[in-house]
Amino acid sequence: MKTPSPALVVSLVALGVALGGTGYAVTQLPKNSVGTKQIKKNAVTGAKVRNGSLTAVDFKKGTLLSGAQGPAGAQGPAGPQGPAGAQGPQGAQGAAGAQGAAGAQGAAGAQGPAGAQGAQGAQGAQGAAGANGAQGAQGAAGANGAAGAQGAQGAQGAGAVADDDQPILANQVFS
Repeated sequence: MKTPSPALVVSLVALGVALGGTGYAVTQLPKNSVGTKQIKKNAVTGAKVRNGSLTAVDFKKGTLLSGAQGPAGAQGPAGPQGPAGAQGPQGAQGAAGAQGAAGAQGAAGAQGPAGAQGAQGAQGAQGAAGANGAQGAQGAAGANGAAGAQGAQGAQGAGAVADDDQPILANQVFS
């Protein structure tokens, strides 16, 4: 912690002495114990009296001279409004005023609910025939058909006889 400067120490001591003297006067001196008897003659001068602190009551009667009346001061602020008075009698009806200008158009209102469905309309005329469409692409080739049934065996023909006494068939191959 930093030590206090000598100026701070001296000012604190002076403050303590001043408060101590005032505290003594408050606690030790009886009320109204200092009066005109304790004050020496001519001890209080005009230089020691604060301006505006004395009033006419502080002076002997006839000591203060009255001067000419000064000019009127500025008007003060308006006072608060007083209470409302009683209602007066009704006055005669005045003449009718001129008609005022037309007001601005109001905003659009909200959309109303949907109406009932209308009756069905008559059938329309038949439209013109459309143009012929383009020719389609050629289809894929079909699958091969099933194999035909085997033919019946032919009759045996008359053949020559070989030297081994075996008949020779028409479909026999010689080696």
